[in-house]
Amino acid sequence: MKPENLKTAALCLMFFCWLFSGALNSQDHEIRKTFKNKKVVQLNTFSGDCVVKRGSGSEIGVLFIHSYSKTRFEPQFREEGDRLVLKEKFHLSGSGDSTWNITLPDKITLQFQSISGNFTMEGVRANIKATTVSGDIAARDCQGDISLNSVSGELNIKKLSGNIDVIGVSSDLEIKDLSGEIRIKTASGDIKAEGLDGSVYVKCPSGDIEISNARGSFDVKAASGDINAEG
Repeated sequence: MKPENLKTAALCLMFFCWLFSGALNSQDHEIRKTFKNKKVVQLNTFSGDCVVKRGSGSEIGVLFIHSYSKTRFEPQFREEGDRLVLKEKFHLSGSGDSTWNITLPDKITLQFQSISGNFTMEGVRANIKATTVSGDIAARDCQGDISLNSVSGELNIKKLSGNIDVIGVSSDLEIKDLSGEIRIKTASGDIKAEGLDGSVYVKCPSGDIEISNARGSFDVKAASGDINAEG
């Protein structure tokens, strides 16, 4: 074989090896675990999403799905007494995504913190504190002590009851059917709330506030925006 042909063949082989390696690294990896006798779940991510649903038993179920290279990324599951600590550890930078699917027993506490990860929960009967910088938050049909905080992500909140805090900085808040002790705050976004029932505090310094079909005691404050409230 001529030298130039040999060189071309070697380059082609390297190219196909690179393609094959990329395809392998992009495959989804799944890790499934269960944990007993825990009162608190703490999850910290950089960009990983979290999906929480109500469990049927007393165990905490975790299904972790990611597409990162195993040589660059390592999920951590650490048990510290009655606390379960979940983290994402990066050894090298690389592309990919991850989702923590958690089934939660009643009356457990979950603490979630992320830079850009999204947080979603449905049907939960637990104490939840979720904070993300640019990720979105969606919550539906949940009960407990609930605190949901996003700096610039969207918040879509429906059918929550208990002691509830919904906080945004530059986020628009869409809220429907909340009952209990309710506090809703955003710095520069708009607030649209329907079906609030209980002791309600709403503050929005520079955005508009629209409240409809509400009952209970209300303290509503807006510095430069408009307020439109109906019972």
